[in-house]
This record gives sequence, C-alpha cells and structure tokens, in this order.
Amino acid sequence: MDKAKLLLYKLNLGNLGVIYAPITEDVLQMEEKKFWEIVNPFGIDFDTFDIKKEEVEKEGLKRLDIFTSLQGNELCNSLINSLKYFYKTDNIALVNKAILIDCKDIGKVIQINKDNFDELCEIILRLCNVEKVKEEKKREVTIQNEENRAILEEYLRLQEQAKKEQEQMNKNNKITLLEMVTVVASDCNWDWDKVLQMTYFRLLNTYRNVMTRDVNNISLIVNCSNKFETKEGWHPNHWTESIKKDL
Repeated sequence: MDKAKLLLYKLNLGNLGVIYAPITEDVLQMEEKKFWEIVNPFGIDFDTFDIKKEEVEKEGLKRLDIFTSLQGNELCNSLINSLKYFYKTDNIALVNKAILIDCKDIGKVIQINKDNFDELCEIILRLCNVEKVKEEKKREVTIQNEENRAILEEYLRLQEQAKKEQEQMNKNNKITLLEMVTVVASDCNWDWDKVLQMTYFRLLNTYRNVMTRDVNNISLIVNCSNKFETKEGWHPNHWTESIKKDL
C-alpha cells in the first residue's frame, strides 16, 4: 500500500473494508498504555509464543490461527475488541475461524480470514508507526574445557549488562506523546486543537519532519559560519532531501 495513504483518517482497504486511523486526542484521552494494548494483537505472531517454524509449516498454520485455535478465547476477544476500535463498529463476530465485520461504509459484511489477516496486521502496524524488529539469533557458545567456563560466564554477564544498559538508554531517550504534540504545536502557531485532531500517523510524521528540518537548518548555519571549521567539499542540501531517505 502507498505510504501516502496512511495520512488519511478513513482508509478504504478494498476487500478488507474501511478502517479509521487513531486520532491524537483519543490516544491522550485513553492514555498511551491502553492504546498500545489495542494495537498489540496485530503484532502477535508465532515467535511471540515460541511456536516452531517446523510446526507452522507442518500444520499449515497462519497467524490468525493463534487467535482462533491455539491460544483460547481471551486472546481472540482481545483481537475482536481491537478490530472494533479500528473499524468503529460493534458488529463483529467469529464464525468458523473467520472474523465477520459489518462494514457500513461499503455496505457489506467483510471477512477477515487466514489469507488476508497478515495484510491487515501490516497496515495497522504501519498506521501506528510500529516496525517489527527481528531478534538477532543468539550466538551459541560451547565449553570445550573447564578453563573456558570462567571466560564464558564473564562473556554472558557482559552481554546481559550491555542489553540492560541499552534498554535503559532507550527508555531515557524515548520521546513522549506530550513532547511530540508540543513540538508540532510550536510549528503550527501553537494551535493545540489542530494538532490534537491530527491522526497519530500524521503527528509522528510531522514531528519527524519538523525535527529533520531543524537539524538541517542548524547544520546549515554552522557550516556557513566563519566561526566554525567546515569539512572541505561540504555543500548544503535542502532539508527535504533528508526526508526522502525515510520515505
């Protein structure tokens, strides 16, 4: 799907029906934790429950099977509640391991099944600016003799310490929704209502572009000033060039 379509509030997805993008004010009203609980089901896959690839292939499983067959009613109910949020309807039912949604925007009942559920998940995750991160395979280390045990234990300790330090650094550097709204509002003549009515995707997209533009402007000032030493051969780029790299 064209990324520009993610800027829309109402997205017509053809056979997948019409979904609605979350509005920034709604996210603030429900609090971010609750919002991510709604988004979470669309990020669940076989790795979440450590279901082996061999088993998936042998049984011909698809991601929707996790909700309809493998993990019980609680997880399935969680998914249905999340679908109610994005489709803005309560007329959703599980029938024969498929999910039927009364989509009034297109005047018919659509079916979410094993063959199209992955596509819907990908679109909703992109709409909420969630990127699936593949975990790196852990390096397997074997002990050849007892002399290597101490070295291995120290290696594993340092590896775990580095992981915790990175997690803490990410937590400390995390930009809050309030900070993003404030930055974007400062670029919109402090029209808070206008910013709060942006979709969540528009807010994040605008925030990134504002920050990119500011960084490029600062770089331009520094490199064009006689007070600073600049690299030989440096030439200015318009800030939109940096944005294109992220599209």
